Amino acid sequence: DRYGRVWFSGEETLGYYEDQTFHNLYPEYLRSRNKPLAENTFRGCNGIAMDEQGCVWLGFSTLSRYDGHSFRHFDSASGLPESTYPYALNIDDQGELWVGGSNILGRFIDETFYPTSFSPRSLVRKIQTDRAGRTWFCTSGGGAISYDGENFLRLTVQDGVAYDVINSVFTDREGHIWIGTWGGGISCWDPECIQVFGTADGIPPEGPFTLLEDQHEHLWMGFAPNFSPLQKSIISYDQHQKINPHEELDLGRCWALCDNGKGALYIGGERGLACYDGKRFAWLDQSDGLVNIAVQSLTTDHQNKLIIGYFNNEDNTVQIAEYDGKNFNVLFKDANSNPDDCITALVISRKDVLWFGLGTSTDKTQGKGIGCLRPGAGFRFLTSTEGLIDDRVEDLLEDRQGRLWIAT
Repeated sequence: DRYGRVWFSGEETLGYYEDQTFHNLYPEYLRSRNKPLAENTFRGCNGIAMDEQGCVWLGFSTLSRYDGHSFRHFDSASGLPESTYPYALNIDDQGELWVGGSNILGRFIDETFYPTSFSPRSLVRKIQTDRAGRTWFCTSGGGAISYDGENFLRLTVQDGVAYDVINSVFTDREGHIWIGTWGGGISCWDPECIQVFGTADGIPPEGPFTLLEDQHEHLWMGFAPNFSPLQKSIISYDQHQKINPHEELDLGRCWALCDNGKGALYIGGERGLACYDGKRFAWLDQSDGLVNIAVQSLTTDHQNKLIIGYFNNEDNTVQIAEYDGKNFNVLFKDANSNPDDCITALVISRKDVLWFGLGTSTDKTQGKGIGCLRPGAGFRFLTSTEGLIDDRVEDLLEDRQGRLWIAT
């Protein structure tokens, strides 16, 4: 929010993170209600937004407002129809609070709900605002709906969207709208037409495992399906709206993409590591110092060296190495590796600390926590014993304040 706090919500979860402390507001939220939640009530929160006065709005089974000291709840007395699921909400560029639910859509102004005449036709799962100021409503069967301040526009499978259950909407630098669906692939709206990337283009129902927009504004998609046959390892989408299935790259499942910012795109997968220079692919192999590896994670450090997390099939160990364009240098080797172990994430911090996640490629219940390599200080490992929520680490991110976020 505007005060630098990071808010969290979920199933019986509500709070914010500030000054290295998580402030749990869920018990206070429960105490503030006039009556306890019914047994069949969904207890999750489906949206968080801060208004111009600094109040935080929350989409539970009621619409709630938190002013920093206490909660206030709004329901049918304010004109809000009952929703089977928690309310979705968002504040648009004009400062208006939008609220959505089970076939519910409208604005909440001066403590009163004003429904629109436009029906969402289904559950509104998420509400977002794009770079152009349009408000988007992601529904569970009614397609993607946009509002430009005057008119509503619905995009469904009849318009070319891959599927009518919408997970999220994303605007790229060129103004294209990317629509992620639940089970049908990815669609692109420009907004003159919609282009669908689905199974006909080699995209399995599970969708891409990893996405990256390179310095030339090409979108790259890497595929690593677990439950459907692999059709293509990697596909790119260029500025000419052309799909490029790079069938010459027999990578197997693609797990990692990394643009070094100097014209080289590195691609990692179960059959090794390749580099694309804008014209052709080249394998990094034994002549470069790599033999029989499966690459799971990639990043670059502040000296533009490539950092590679991989499983070495020669000695059955998880390793991390750096590559300067000529030579490889192994930084870490887990001598107690299991066949399913992998490096799930790599992050180079502002202070040049290498952080990495230790997990497994298939079993989501197993993991070894996180490790870090500090210059001149060696390795350190952190697990649930040191306070991690779970030892299976899925992803890592360093924010603008230098804090490390860990997804488990």
